[in-house]
Amino acid sequence: WIEEMSSAASTSRVLRNPLLWTALASVVAAWPLATLIVGDPFATPAPRLELVPVADAPGEGAVFEIPAFEHVSHRGDRFGSKQLDGRVWVASFFFTSCPSICPRLMGRAKVLSDQLAAAELPVDMVTFTVDPATDTPQHLAAYAREHALGDRWTLVTGEPGALEETIVRGFKQAMGTPGEGPAEDVALDIAHGVRFVLVDAQRGVRGLYDTDDVGIKALLADARLLVAAAPRANGKPRP
Repeated sequence: WIEEMSSAASTSRVLRNPLLWTALASVVAAWPLATLIVGDPFATPAPRLELVPVADAPGEGAVFEIPAFEHVSHRGDRFGSKQLDGRVWVASFFFTSCPSICPRLMGRAKVLSDQLAAAELPVDMVTFTVDPATDTPQHLAAYAREHALGDRWTLVTGEPGALEETIVRGFKQAMGTPGEGPAEDVALDIAHGVRFVLVDAQRGVRGLYDTDDVGIKALLADARLLVAAAPRANGKPRP
């Protein structure tokens, strides 16, 4: 009994120790940051946002609208909302020298592109680089050839400030910057979105989708509804 009381008293003193609670508070505060740094960004499911499948009002139900934009495609021409308005498209974000998630993300984007083609859905794929300093049109063109991207898939680069305006303030997605210093001394990883963004014919964002099979299936179903709402516009070639 005496030993038990002594043990309880010792435990009580430990629990009352302010250094213990300070340490625990530090761990709890650091946990979200640690998860952000080392966690798998693909592991947390994205909410699927409900569509309003009304054929004569395809703009209804959009979460928000992407402002007009113009950048440069991997084909070297001006490319932006003028070429996409009236069409349904899927946006994604990457950079060619990405050391971590981009190869996986672009692999899943290729799966989506192939399934869109197999379903004969006239939906464009538009992938924005978050590293325009490196990803010039020529660099992106080489990437597109190497990975056999189809005619309906456009890689987009341009002036950094204008791209940031589109990605951060338009799509409300992250666009971080790599560390400064020699390339061999820094982890050249740039923050960016890792989900597909479905955009309707009026530049309205309809939802964010995970890149797994479930997310792609949901995106295909929703894209089909949007294409049905604007079939003539999506049948035209891009200007």
